[in-house]
Amino acid sequence: MAFLTAELGADFGVVLSASHNPMPDNGIKLFAAGGHKLPDEVEDRIESLVTTSFDEWVRPTGAAIGRVSDLADGAARYVRHLIGATPRPLGGLRVVVDCANGAASTVAADAYRGAGAEVTLIHAEPDGININDNCGSTHLEAVRAAVVNDGIEGVVLTHSHADHSEGAGLLGAPVVLPNDGDEVGPFRVVGTPGHSPDSVCLLMGRVCFTGDTVLGQGSVFIAPGEGSLSAYLDSLRRLRALDLEVLCPGHGPCVWDPAAKLDEYISHRLERERKLLEALASGARSENELLDAAWSDVPDHLRGAAALTLAAHLEKLAEEGRLPEDHQHDNDEH
Repeated sequence: MAFLTAELGADFGVVLSASHNPMPDNGIKLFAAGGHKLPDEVEDRIESLVTTSFDEWVRPTGAAIGRVSDLADGAARYVRHLIGATPRPLGGLRVVVDCANGAASTVAADAYRGAGAEVTLIHAEPDGININDNCGSTHLEAVRAAVVNDGIEGVVLTHSHADHSEGAGLLGAPVVLPNDGDEVGPFRVVGTPGHSPDSVCLLMGRVCFTGDTVLGQGSVFIAPGEGSLSAYLDSLRRLRALDLEVLCPGHGPCVWDPAAKLDEYISHRLERERKLLEALASGARSENELLDAAWSDVPDHLRGAAALTLAAHLEKLAEEGRLPEDHQHDNDEH
C-alpha cells in the first residue's frame, strides 16, 4: 500500500493490517502522500476524531462521496517494482518465505521467482481469518523445518545488536558473526566498526550488505562508549574506496549511488564537527549551548538523541586531543 500510494499520487493510503497479530487484532493503518508514515501528531488527531461521536462528523452525501474502483493490476505493479529494485539477479539462491497467510501470499512467489530465486512458500493460503494463526514471526517451527529440509547453509550477521541477531538462532541453521577478511558462503567480509565494535559489511561482487553501517534513509546512530565516531568515519572511508554498484542496508531501501551516499555521510559528520569546534572556540561549554550551535536543525523530540551524538563527537575530539583544556578535563571526569 505504501508503494501504490506513492505510485498513483494518492492523497493517502489505507490498509487493514494485523502486523504479527491474529485476525481479531486487525487494525487500520494510514499512509501519507508519497507512501510515508504519518507524523505522530497527525495520527493522534485522527485517533481523537475517530473516538469522537459520529454525530459531530461532517459527512459528504450523493456524488460528493466519490467513486470506488478496483486496481486490477495493483499486485502486478508492486511485483514489478520489487523485481526492479533487486540489486542483482537472485539465481542460485534458495529462499524460504513464511507468508503468515497474509497479503504477501499473493506476491512473494512472483517477486522472488521473477528475480531468479528458488522459492519455498509456507502458510500462503489466506482465507480471511487465518492470518498469523500459528504461523508468522512468532511461530518459527515451520520455518525451522523448511530451513532444514531445503538445506539452507547458514545465517551471516552484520553485527550483534538484538534487532539483527536475536532471532537468528531460532531458524535452526548455523549462525556466524564474521571478522574482517573472512570469507563466509558467497560473502567477503569487510570490518566496519563504529556503530558497534563488531560491525561488518558483506560483499558479494560489487553488492555490499551494510547492516547498520549505512542506512537507506537517515543517518546512523553512534552511541558514546559502545560506538566510536572516529572508527565509524574510517569505516565509511574504507567503503568509499571500494568499487561498489549498490548498498543493501539493514534498514531502508537499496542505495544505487554508493559513492554519493558515502560522501554525504562523511561530509555530514564533518560538518557537525566543524560547527561543534566553532562553538567550543567561541566559549560554549554546556550541552544546551553546544546543541544550539551545532544541532540547531534538530526538532525538540530528537534533542535527546542529538545529545548522545554530541557526546560521541566530544569523545572523538578528546581521543584526538582537540578539545579545549577546560572541556577536556570535564570530559575525562565523565
